[in-house]
Amino acid sequence: MNYRLSLIIAVFFLAACSSNEQADYTSKSLSQYKDMALADDDKDGVINARDLCQQTEQGTSIDNDGCGKYTREKGSHNLHILFENDSSEVSPIYLSQIRSMADFLDKYPDTSVELQGFANHLGSHSHNLELSKQRASNVKKVLVRYGVDFERISIVGFGDAKTSHSQNSAQDRKVIATVIGSKESLDKEWTIFSKLEY
Repeated sequence: MNYRLSLIIAVFFLAACSSNEQADYTSKSLSQYKDMALADDDKDGVINARDLCQQTEQGTSIDNDGCGKYTREKGSHNLHILFENDSSEVSPIYLSQIRSMADFLDKYPDTSVELQGFANHLGSHSHNLELSKQRASNVKKVLVRYGVDFERISIVGFGDAKTSHSQNSAQDRKVIATVIGSKESLDKEWTIFSKLEY
């Protein structure tokens, strides 16, 4: 009788332990599932289950889908370099203007520039055409020296084709360019560490 009672107690005890282990395992599984469902791997405040952009850059202002908000920035810059008569040498007084164009192109890396060279009406058409190309080419060399990739710069010479034929032919001896740049940048989220602009 004692043997049967011991056997029954042992069976109940084993069943209870198994039930507790199963409940414990189920509880852990549910807990892990909840942790995974509520995880936010890129720490942008949107859980993975709802996040359409899983690798948002830290500090970015985001929308309800966890994607960064973008702002399109635009700018334009002009270049106007004058030359001495029958010369293609870039005067040092224009180097800061060329440097400014190089800085602009650096700010807008997807932008390219076309340098347009001109000559006055003095001299032959063929000479003036070659001179206008050489002027544009020399400005290009300075831009490259300031770090602009030469493939982003094209040149064209107009010679005296667009000359004003005025007495003041100095205004016709030039290289000009107008560049319009645009780019998208991620909006940054405001925090207590954000720098205020006044």
